[in-house]
Order: sequence, then structure tokens, then C-alpha cells
Amino acid sequence: MKPLTLLLPLAALALPAMADARPKTTATRFFLDRAIAPGTIAPASVDGGLEVQIYRDAVWAELTRLGFTGGNGGERYLFSIEYSRDIVPSSQRKPSFSIGFRGGGGGGYYGGTSVGGGVSTTFGGGRGEAALTRLSVQLRERGGSTVWEGRAQTEDKTGVGQREIAQRLAYALFRDFPGVNGRTITVK
Repeated sequence: MKPLTLLLPLAALALPAMADARPKTTATRFFLDRAIAPGTIAPASVDGGLEVQIYRDAVWAELTRLGFTGGNGGERYLFSIEYSRDIVPSSQRKPSFSIGFRGGGGGGYYGGTSVGGGVSTTFGGGRGEAALTRLSVQLRERGGSTVWEGRAQTEDKTGVGQREIAQRLAYALFRDFPGVNGRTITVK
């Protein structure tokens, strides 16, 4: 079998694996050493534009999944969010793909000649730009102290939609709520 006919099927199998590499999201949570019973909740502020609303909605969805509900002005808890999104050099190398060919020959029993050669090329590789997005959430009792806070971050390609990123960050923050105090987790 020729080397090229072996190489192409192997390359075809490797490409989907490179395309499915999901970015990791890290989250760290802090809270008081007491239970946080779900109750009525509202955002501390409704200021901000559509972009802020995307992150607020993602946090709200996770809180309601945990059993928190909206109230009519006398909420037990208030939550506030902060987020940032920066374009940075990517910490991930772009996947590279290479093709190589080698050849050779030999001589006879009493001596002879040898011939060799090679061709190789690489596609991709290097580093590009990424969007580094951070989300911080603080949960506090109305008129009281902060009972829980967390921060999460993820690095994505610059073309990934913010709604998807906001949902991933909120999920990481509230996964196994309230979490382990001070421990950073990684979610894929």
C-alpha cells in the first residue's frame, strides 16, 4: 500500500478531533459557612444595555434552576454582576497538520548506491487572538451582608457569540452550588 493512501484516512480522522476542542472555563466561589436556602431574588440593578442583559439573563436562568424565584419588591436576596471581555493573544496554539513523504533506495550485494529524499509541509499552527471573558456574581441578603460570590473566566475564539459564553460562565459559577469555598474548578 502506498504511504499516501495510509496518510489521508488518518488525517481525515484527526481533523474532527481538533475542531471539537471545547474551551475550558474556570470558576472560583466564596461563601459564608452557613446554608444558603433558596428564596426570592432580584437583580440589584437593572441598569445597562443589551449586552449586560445577556449576562444577567444567564445568571437568572441558573438561579431559577437552583430554586430561587422572583418576588414583588420584598426579595430576600439581591444579586449583582460584573463582566469584562478583552481581546488578547490566545494562550492556545492553533492546531497544526503536517504531511510528509520520504523515499529511499539501496544497492546490490557488493556495494551500490543509496538515494533518499523528503518533502514536508505544515498547515496552521501559531497563535491567534482570543476573547477572554470574565463574569463575577455577588449574592447578598437584602439590607445585609454578602452570602455568596463567585468569578469565572473563559477564553474563546473571537467569533463565539456572547450569549453562549454568558451561559457557559453562569453554568460554571453555579455548578454544584454553593461549591467548595475558595476552590477553583475547571468546566469543559
